[in-house]
Amino acid sequence: MLEQPRSVIDGSAMAMTGSMLLGMGRARYATMLLPLMGGDTAQQRAAADAWEKVSLSMSAHPDLVDRSVTNVNWTAPSAKLYTETVRGYADDAGEKAGSPKASADVLRATATAYDVLGQAVFVTGAAILAAGFIYRMNQVNPFTRGPAEVAATSFGLRADQQAGQLAGRARAFVMGGQGVVGKVAAKLAQMSTGKKVVLGGAAGVTGAMMGQSAVAGRFGDTAIKPSAPEVKA
Repeated sequence: MLEQPRSVIDGSAMAMTGSMLLGMGRARYATMLLPLMGGDTAQQRAAADAWEKVSLSMSAHPDLVDRSVTNVNWTAPSAKLYTETVRGYADDAGEKAGSPKASADVLRATATAYDVLGQAVFVTGAAILAAGFIYRMNQVNPFTRGPAEVAATSFGLRADQQAGQLAGRARAFVMGGQGVVGKVAAKLAQMSTGKKVVLGGAAGVTGAMMGQSAVAGRFGDTAIKPSAPEVKA
């Protein structure tokens, strides 16, 4: 199956063609909704890798500080300064590493969710296109023309309904705390280990990324089945 955003582009194109073949504005709502579900997952994963590197660098910073002062002969005043300032700074950097790590996790989960969402759009578009072709073939035969109209109307309504459900679920998980938003909040809470974690500049990015996430597994059952209803004479 194609990954995002190609799956959404192709699925939307098939849906539009199928809607035109069905005629009478059938599945028109679906053709308007499906193109809105695209996402640049390749860019999201690249950004996740970048945040992962930031996190690894920050996690390694305390050891780097320790190694840089291993052979330094401290006097009493400077030793105190090192203990209270330099070591404290290094430890703080290690604690903050969890924030870009959380951003990386959210971005990867978001990309996975949008890939699954794109697959659902592709299958939906394929189903609408197949239904359009079947409708046109049965419309030629005067004995199947009447049932074909009824079946096409029924399918169009169902396509619109399920496209709406798909969009609704996507929005609910993007805006809600049931998905990755809650998981990231729990991750940041675990980071504290009894101390107040200062998230620094990465907190804004983390917050922004949390808002766009969703749980991928919940999208699959909203797709229209790829087979169109049969029309009997």
